[in-house]
Amino acid sequence: MGLVRKTMSIGTFGLVSFRSKKEKLRRAEGRQAAAERAVEEAQAARAAAEERVGVAEKQARRAEKRLRRGKRRRQARRAEQLAGEVVERGRRARKAAKRSANEAKKQAKKQAHRQARRAKSAAVAAKDAVEQRVESATQ
Repeated sequence: MGLVRKTMSIGTFGLVSFRSKKEKLRRAEGRQAAAERAVEEAQAARAAAEERVGVAEKQARRAEKRLRRGKRRRQARRAEQLAGEVVERGRRARKAAKRSANEAKKQAKKQAHRQARRAKSAAVAAKDAVEQRVESATQ
């Protein structure tokens, strides 16, 4: 810009300033404007980032809820499966108990029948013995 000023500055080894006050002011204003633009861009970027963070947090909360619901569903399904298994085991146990009871009943009947036969044969033998004694006593 001021060619004379720049030449004087070089010729006087810096005694005359290289840039005029107006030039310094323009350069400072330009730097200030650039800094203000940078600050505005940084603020806009920060606001955008905060918005993205907010959206991400919201998505994370939703995902967490879905996960909890999914866990509950899985737990409910597992509980239903276990309940089904318990019911099935109960049925099997009931059948087994019924079979055991019927088998015990059959065994008890057989044993009672055997004892009844033994008792009957013992009674017949006792009766025969009594009759023999009565006959021998009457003779």
